[in-house]
Amino acid sequence: MQSFSHIDETFDIDLSLNYKLSIQLCLNGFSFSVFDTARKKFIYLEHINTSGLNTCDELFEKLKIILKNNDYLNLEYKQVKAIVHANKSTIVPSELFNISSAKDIFSFNHNRNPESELFYNLIVNNDSFLISEANSKIITLLKEKFNNVKIYHQATSFIESNLSLFKNKLSVPKVFINKSKDYVDIIVLKDNKLLLHNTFNYKSLEDFVFNVMYIYEQLKLNSTEVELLISGNIDKKAEEIKLLKKYIKTVSILFPSKIHTYSYTFKQIPIQTYTNLFNLQACE
Repeated sequence: MQSFSHIDETFDIDLSLNYKLSIQLCLNGFSFSVFDTARKKFIYLEHINTSGLNTCDELFEKLKIILKNNDYLNLEYKQVKAIVHANKSTIVPSELFNISSAKDIFSFNHNRNPESELFYNLIVNNDSFLISEANSKIITLLKEKFNNVKIYHQATSFIESNLSLFKNKLSVPKVFINKSKDYVDIIVLKDNKLLLHNTFNYKSLEDFVFNVMYIYEQLKLNSTEVELLISGNIDKKAEEIKLLKKYIKTVSILFPSKIHTYSYTFKQIPIQTYTNLFNLQACE
C-alpha cells in the first residue's frame, strides 16, 4: 500500500496531551493513528510504505528516520501503544503465568532469537497472557522515543477486541482472520472463549486457503454454519475471499469497532486494513 495521511479538521497540536497515539510496525509498513479522548474519535491516520525492507536492522534504520522527522510523532501524547508484528507467540492462562518463567515457557514452544527480547500482554477477556519477542533495538528505540510506550503483539489486539465485540454472541463458533502480507493470524471463538489462536506463513493463494480449511477440519467446524470474518490486508474483491466462498458459506470483511467514531477522511482508505491498530484501544 502506498504512503498516505488523513487528518480530521478537529486535530489541534496544542491538545495532544488529550490524545492517544497507536503505532503498528512491520517490515512492509509503519502506521499510526491518533485518538481524541474527549470526542472518542480517531482524528489522524498515517501509513508509511516500507516495503522492500528485508531485515530488522533495515527496519530499525528506517524507523529512526521516521521517528525523528515525522512532526506528529514528535508531539507529546497522553498514552502511546505500539504493535510490533511477530509470527511467534505463546498464550498462557493467567493462573500459570509468572514473569520469571516467561522465558522458559516461550522457549519451550519457539526457538529464541538472540537479537530479540521478550514482552508479554494481558488479554483481559481471555484471562491469559500472550508472550512474544521483538527485535531488541526496535523496542529500545521505541522506549527511548516514547517514555510511556507499551509494546503489543498484533494478536493481543485481535483477540481482546473480538472477544469484547462479540461477547454473548458466540453460541455458534466464529473464525476470525487478520491477514498480513506474508502471514495470517487466525482465532476461533465460542461462548466468549478463545478456542484457538495460530499464526501461519503463506506464499500463495492456495497456501492461504489450505490453512484456513485445515482449521475448519481439525476443529470439526461446519462450513455452512460457522462464519469467517477477515480483516487486515484484504478487500471484498480479493481472490482469497472468492476462493474461500467456494468452501465456506459466509465470508465477511471485519471492520474496526463501532464503539468509537472515525474521521470522515478515513473513508478514502480500506479501513479494515487497520482494524488491529484501531482496536488496540481495547487493550490493557
